[in-house]
Amino acid sequence: MKKNALFLLLIGFSFTSLCQTAKKTGKNIKNGYAKVTKVEPDHTVHHEDARIVFTFVGADGKPAKSHIKVVCNHDSAWPTVNSYGNYIAEVEPGKYKMRFAVPFWHEVTLDSIMCKKKTATHIYVKFESLDFKAGAVH
Repeated sequence: MKKNALFLLLIGFSFTSLCQTAKKTGKNIKNGYAKVTKVEPDHTVHHEDARIVFTFVGADGKPAKSHIKVVCNHDSAWPTVNSYGNYIAEVEPGKYKMRFAVPFWHEVTLDSIMCKKKTATHIYVKFESLDFKAGAVH
């Protein structure tokens, strides 16, 4: 009887650990991700610029509002994000490679996006927390 109970307990623990593992769908979701959610015409943009609307979400599913670093084509910026986790930037049309970083969270990379003039590109960035092990010194 004890062997059967121990066997069922081990199966139960292995099943719950599988349920907690993030599934990979081409990207490492466990470490966060960034994706373009919408591209739409925007005639309110000044001159011949393009607009990027960022939405930052933390590991807990709430808006990320501070300590966000954005590296865009090797230029760094620390945007002022509103209480909803949004930041709006006007940029020159072109191709951009972006990295997003927050202390103690995984860095997220968006390989290449194309911003066209008089358009708004919406980017959703989801951060995930780093895994710390007991006794690890960095």
